[in-house]
Amino acid sequence: MATTMTEVAKETWFRTWPAKSGQPNARLIVFPHAGVGASLCNGWSESLPEGVELMAVQLPGRENRVQEPPLENFEPLIEALYHILPNFLDLPMGLFGYSFGGTLSFELARGMVAYGKPPCHLFVGAVMAPHVDRNLPVISQLPDEEFIGQLQAHFGGIPPQIAGEAELLKLMLPAMRADMHAIESYDYVAGDPLPCPITALGGSDDPVGDMAGLNAWAEQTSDQFRHRIFAGDHFFIRQRHAQVMRYIGEQLEQHVAALA
Repeated sequence: MATTMTEVAKETWFRTWPAKSGQPNARLIVFPHAGVGASLCNGWSESLPEGVELMAVQLPGRENRVQEPPLENFEPLIEALYHILPNFLDLPMGLFGYSFGGTLSFELARGMVAYGKPPCHLFVGAVMAPHVDRNLPVISQLPDEEFIGQLQAHFGGIPPQIAGEAELLKLMLPAMRADMHAIESYDYVAGDPLPCPITALGGSDDPVGDMAGLNAWAEQTSDQFRHRIFAGDHFFIRQRHAQVMRYIGEQLEQHVAALA
């Protein structure tokens, strides 16, 4: 049971998978793609190094927070998380944002730099650099049937087991709409490059992004930039999460070793 404000915030905004060693030496915070919650990360920690604690962001309007209205813009999400993340800076912290979550994690990394505690590494998946024109369709205000059709046509983002369950889909639609509205209304503001490394991950058959947009993340860091392509579409993480976690874990271990 949570007894402090930090513990309450952690239970509300995150789901945590403890380090397998019992003594964490690094922390990875995941920002899932649009419309889903922290359960996306079930099983991911098994592929991380023994000392890495995994935390996944649980935004309003999904899973155990489904009774809360989802937030339709990045600003209030960034504001809320900006005040929470400093409580977890006792360990080297990597951020991993996927698609919608990539933009959110980038803006939070900027906030952490302003706070004086940048993440040790920013990992982004299935998202083009924020300063690149993404040319995405505006669909968040469409009627349900059209909205779902456009999601499937452009992203292929609704798994068949959910698309075929009308009640479950109805529960998820508000969060999906809110997240898509946040993406549509995002207005990138130029700023200094991040002082931490950035690694951009992409899917070999992603219909949304392209290699130029992925490599443009290099312009957002004054440190090292890497990119890696995994087999799959826009949601390659669903099938490749073990490979992705091993790859990210190796880089986090390098940061821990550098601090030893």
